[in-house]
Amino acid sequence: MNVMIDIETFGTNSNSPILSIGAVKFDKELGEEFLVNVTVKSNLDSGAVIDGETVDWWLKRDMSGLATPEPIHIENALSNLSTFIGDNKKLNVWANGTSFDMTILKNAYLRCGMYNFPKFFQWMCMRSIRNLGWELGLPYGEFKKENNADVHNALADAVCQAKYVLEVYKKAGVDV
Repeated sequence: MNVMIDIETFGTNSNSPILSIGAVKFDKELGEEFLVNVTVKSNLDSGAVIDGETVDWWLKRDMSGLATPEPIHIENALSNLSTFIGDNKKLNVWANGTSFDMTILKNAYLRCGMYNFPKFFQWMCMRSIRNLGWELGLPYGEFKKENNADVHNALADAVCQAKYVLEVYKKAGVDV
């Protein structure tokens, strides 16, 4: 079992506020999807720290995707994500950078006193797959354009990234 996760944040540090969490299950094909938006206040109340440069960056973009679904408390968002992921010891949890998405999520769980997140050895990095895809003649940037992925929409990004992993594995001649 595989789950691709993507987050949107108000920062780039490990203690950044999480604005949105998108995820999709996949193996040989895409499966169940997950999307939740998170209130900034609940992030700040849990000890997250906003990065002004990132807020300025967001203010130059369309943030309408962060309004639906209605933002919820960070603890509820993390609890819902844990329920979505489940407790599968053979699970691979992917992100487009384990040092970003996964570290921020792990720290959010710890700040909320509810660490129920996959272990570090279950973390899979899509950046390595992007390098392999490049070598196999499947550049991610072109793939993303061809799949009309919404940039910086957590669920759309997670779905596109999962599709890409499946395509790279297929092109390499191996099963996910």
